[in-house]
Amino acid sequence: MPDETFLQKFHDLGDADAEIRYNAAHGVKTALVSGDVASDELSYTLRRLVRGVQSSRQCCRQGFCLALAEVLQAFPQELPTVLQLVDQTAELQSGLRAGEQKERLLGRLLVYAAVLQAGALRAKAAKGKAAPAGDAFGAFGRGLFQIYSARLYMAPAAACMLGDACTELCRAGLFASVPEVVSAWSLDKKISEGSSSDELDVNAHGLFFTLRLAYEDVLKAGTAASALKSWPACVRKDLLDSAAVARVAKCLGKALAVAPLGDALPPSLGSFCRWWLRPSEGRDPLALQSSIWPALEEGLFPEQAASSTLAQAFRGLAELATQMRDACGDDPKVEAVLAGLFDRLPRGFGLFLKALAWTKSPAHPSAIHAHSRLVGVVSGVKGGPQPKQQQAAQQKSGKRKRGQLESTGRQQPEQWGQLTDKTRLAILSALQGHKDFARTPGHFQRQWQQALLAPLSPLGIRSRCVSLLQADSKDTPMPRSTSAQLEQLAVHSKAPDEVVLAVVCMLFTAAYFAPGAEGAAGNYSLRNFKASSGLPAMQDGSDDLPIPVIGVEEDDRSSWRAKLWSTLASLVRRTLPEAAEKLVPAAGAEGNLSGGEDAAEGVRTLAFQGCLSDGSLLVLRLHDWWDHVVEKGPSASASMSPRLSAKKKKKGADAGSGLRCTIELEEDAAELRRRTVASCRAILALPEGAGGLSARQKNAICGLPLSLALALLMPGEAESVKETLTELLEMLDEVPRVVGSKQKTQKKLAESLASIPTVAAELFVQDVGALVREAAKTAWRELGMFTSDETLTSLCASVRDETTEPPADGEEDDEEEDEEDSEDDDGPVTAMQAARIAAFEEGKARLAAAAEKKKQKGKDGDDDDEDDEDLTTLDDDGMLAQLLGGDEDDNNLLESFASSGLDGAQAPAQTKKLTKRQQDLRRKQEDINRKFREVELLEIFLSRFGERRATSLTLVQELYEALLKASNNAAKATAAAQEEAAKEKGEDGKSKGGNKKQTKADNELRRLEAGLAQRLCKLMARVLRQICRGSVVELVARWHSAEEWASKARALCALGQSQKMSGSGQRSLEVGSTLLYFLCAAHRSAFLSKESAQASSGAGWSLTEELLGSVLREWGGKKDCDAWCQAALKAFAVRAPHVLRRLAWTEQIRSAKKAFAQRFQLIFVANELLRPAPGAAAGNAVNADAATVPAPAAFVEGYAELCAELLEASLTAGEDKEAGAAATSASQKQKLRREALQGLKAVLRLMQKSSGNSAGPLLPAPVAANVARAVAGIRDALPNQQRRGEVYQLCLHILRIVRPQVSGGSGKDRRDGSASPSRASKKQKL
Repeated sequence: MPDETFLQKFHDLGDADAEIRYNAAHGVKTALVSGDVASDELSYTLRRLVRGVQSSRQCCRQGFCLALAEVLQAFPQELPTVLQLVDQTAELQSGLRAGEQKERLLGRLLVYAAVLQAGALRAKAAKGKAAPAGDAFGAFGRGLFQIYSARLYMAPAAACMLGDACTELCRAGLFASVPEVVSAWSLDKKISEGSSSDELDVNAHGLFFTLRLAYEDVLKAGTAASALKSWPACVRKDLLDSAAVARVAKCLGKALAVAPLGDALPPSLGSFCRWWLRPSEGRDPLALQSSIWPALEEGLFPEQAASSTLAQAFRGLAELATQMRDACGDDPKVEAVLAGLFDRLPRGFGLFLKALAWTKSPAHPSAIHAHSRLVGVVSGVKGGPQPKQQQAAQQKSGKRKRGQLESTGRQQPEQWGQLTDKTRLAILSALQGHKDFARTPGHFQRQWQQALLAPLSPLGIRSRCVSLLQADSKDTPMPRSTSAQLEQLAVHSKAPDEVVLAVVCMLFTAAYFAPGAEGAAGNYSLRNFKASSGLPAMQDGSDDLPIPVIGVEEDDRSSWRAKLWSTLASLVRRTLPEAAEKLVPAAGAEGNLSGGEDAAEGVRTLAFQGCLSDGSLLVLRLHDWWDHVVEKGPSASASMSPRLSAKKKKKGADAGSGLRCTIELEEDAAELRRRTVASCRAILALPEGAGGLSARQKNAICGLPLSLALALLMPGEAESVKETLTELLEMLDEVPRVVGSKQKTQKKLAESLASIPTVAAELFVQDVGALVREAAKTAWRELGMFTSDETLTSLCASVRDETTEPPADGEEDDEEEDEEDSEDDDGPVTAMQAARIAAFEEGKARLAAAAEKKKQKGKDGDDDDEDDEDLTTLDDDGMLAQLLGGDEDDNNLLESFASSGLDGAQAPAQTKKLTKRQQDLRRKQEDINRKFREVELLEIFLSRFGERRATSLTLVQELYEALLKASNNAAKATAAAQEEAAKEKGEDGKSKGGNKKQTKADNELRRLEAGLAQRLCKLMARVLRQICRGSVVELVARWHSAEEWASKARALCALGQSQKMSGSGQRSLEVGSTLLYFLCAAHRSAFLSKESAQASSGAGWSLTEELLGSVLREWGGKKDCDAWCQAALKAFAVRAPHVLRRLAWTEQIRSAKKAFAQRFQLIFVANELLRPAPGAAAGNAVNADAATVPAPAAFVEGYAELCAELLEASLTAGEDKEAGAAATSASQKQKLRREALQGLKAVLRLMQKSSGNSAGPLLPAPVAANVARAVAGIRDALPNQQRRGEVYQLCLHILRIVRPQVSGGSGKDRRDGSASPSRASKKQKL
């Protein structure tokens, strides 16, 4: 009889926990293999496992099946025994109840699954393991056939299992045993019957496809066909013709369409796809498409299908695509079949796209699921694209270094190989060929385009661009989808320069140009344009890119202009792919070609943003295109044919007049543009490094005026642009003359360039176009060194301005009603409404004038009493009469009111009238948005030139003041909003309704204020992290004397202890503490340079000790000052802990009057000052060695004595006024004990690491004795119910270390000191 431990494992096999089942199965196998149980227990184990798989208790089927597979893997020779036990214990007898028969069938199926999983069939006589008996193969096949015939829902699993078994036998070289396994299935008969009938056995055909693939694999391995004569004839001859294949495809489609959403799909689909997509003799995958796709669509999408059937069909379509993708492999010829899935199922994909676009369709959720999987198939991601949360996490982690993602344990989704460009473009063309694709929601279309266009190579991008441009080289409006694809190709991370130029020029032409009076629409040749403008010529044999002149209505040009400016802004803010590949060839080899703000790892420079591969600016080439299309007319489409000779092409290109610009520039504006282009060409032609100008500086100088010259086309901005451009041209004209001079070139150049950053800053801050803003940002970044101090201080002063101003007391009450009315207004007043309102007001005015006239006559006595009565008693009937008739001299009011809708239909729409408060809120929002841009400019300057200009220190201090003001304003606004919400809700939780409701504008303003404070905080943290380096501090310290640095540090320290600092938030305090450290470090460096002293770790910190001493004294003393004290001390603890250790910590902690301050000071010393000295990071501290100086022994011993004193004081009465008297209540004393014990633990840990874990004493004998006495007193004072908590465990830990030192290392004392309460109580009883 097995022991209880072994039997318990069988009980655990049915547990619901998968981990317990796994351990139990592994334990059964280990016990049998290792011999821990008797040898005769193997038969008991097999018998119990075979019976256990038939049990329905909890998870017995899963657990016993797993254990059986483990045992058979260790003992494959027991396969005949297992199969015999199956026939005995799970015999399918007649007369069984349906439930019992189902249990036996499931048990048999799981036993066969365990046999297959264990690999018992393919085991050979090797290494002492005998091969299974020959009859076992037949018994295995017969058993599966019985299950196949007994229950229809088990037939797919049985057929799939048999096919996998035959495949395993062939791989093991036992292909001769396959006929014996399948002998009971009569496969030839089933296949022949299916070839002549519309209703065939899908599962039998799935087995046929699996065996045929295994047969072909055996032949490829070198086995002669004569050795496989015993295989079924249908498998050897591959008897399925095209008609039979079509019937199989139709039946498979029906099976997919009728499978409920909760059930598994037929496994024969995968074997069919693998058979179809494997080229073989007499079987061409491409040729079979003509017969398979129509039959598959007929079965999968029947006529007049219900919504439930469509939902199931969409899931089947996604599974079909997945199985085909698995079967394609890396064969590019077979990938063409995958494109047929999107092209040869027109009705099915039409229904799919309709359900995807109609959100109310019952099949819409299934269509979304199918869409996700189909996108994953074409993009190569198994399971479809990831959710947005995972994408955001991966994008964030993608900014880390390579290999860091794997260390986090996050698993990447499985992926297929990438499709070829030809297949991707064929799939995209097929999708766009469906008329319902245009009705699909935009985010679904973008997912398709991203999946198909993003992985394209440069050649594929060019090919797609050529096909799109050639398709739209007609005098017809370009479809929106085509223009969207061209935009995506232009900003592609691998787009060649020719594609970028072609798309930008096409957008520019469609936005601002039209054929002349005698001209006609046609095409421009990019090849001819490149040749005329001096760009590198196209490669011989490559297709030309036609740039069509699109017929655009004037009303539609605004959308084309928006596309143009957005595309240009996106291109100029990054390095174009070909330029990046030229800069870093390795990046091109890896496919990382994007530069700029979203640059890849291979490209880090910003020198060539917005430049083509030849180094020329993209905006300059756009001006060349402007001149090109104005001077030369477009050619007919036929002249673009490659069959024409060069002479005929040139003749066609020169025919016709040029285009006209739809925005007619004034003569002075056109002259400004010509001057701008000429001046920029002169600057760009200067030699490299001439006069100190680098290539990136020349590009920055020229990019701004060239962008402004393009902005002349923007309506409403021409006058301001002309004024700015004229000012810039005066500066640019000086640059070549200064560079050409021979005396003081650098100084004169700096003076001439000093005004350009000022203009750039003004343009960047203003509400200008995205292109001009990017050019201004580039100019500021490259020429910021020449910026005047006045410009920088004015930017800082603007940031420090008041962010919010409370409204006047009576303003809200006066305009509350107006605001409520305006909130109910849905939007701007239409032309019809405006005209009607004007007519109604005009009628009311005429009525009032007539009444006033009659009233005046009555006063003069010219009218009688009746008229007077009519004037004073005009009721509703009288008003109606006036509206309908009126006087003879007046027009009918209702007629004018009704006709005004027609007469004033073309009147311009009036914008919604804003109240004064709304106008004030909008102005404040605009001011904060402007401050965001100003902060960005200051960040660029401080990051690049902060170390070179003395003004940077003033900027940092003023920005910190702005940070405090913004943080306080944001905190006050949030607190006021919460208070208003609490008042509105009331104590009973119900709304009172008397207070004013917070509008969206108020919430947006609060969000902007909080965002500005966070932005300033990030800026300050980044700048301070840069200037706190030792080398930078030594350089910056020369700007001021030691006394001036001391004055700045004292002022900041005093500010930190004020009320203004306490309400600014924790992050502002951390920034201020870092700034204080920088000022103290600069003072130290200036002092040492003045005294000519050697910069040792302890010299020059007198000012720091003075300031930190005052901070320590104020900790727990002044109101709302604790947060600043902790932040300031922590900033120095990280960078200069040796300075903090000189302070009077023990006296300060001992004399603390507040319990929480005393505890926090204990924690601070233990966590910050008693840490083991780490290796200093290079350059992170003024003196890198100072951060690694270990804590002095006197400091550590004093702290240990202080902790012991506090522990003893916590045991005395509450009226004791000595150390520890700040903790009066029981809870405060308990917290103080915990923190003091934690401090002692930190002391012992530090001493152990400092001594190298040697056997010597860690503390002096008197200190150790005091510590042991105090800790033992705390331990003994604890009640019995608290002798399991943290305080008690800390006492035991400390006593284990300290007691041996006090008692001379006695083992008995050590055991007594760490004895548990249970042992102590037992000793007392004895």
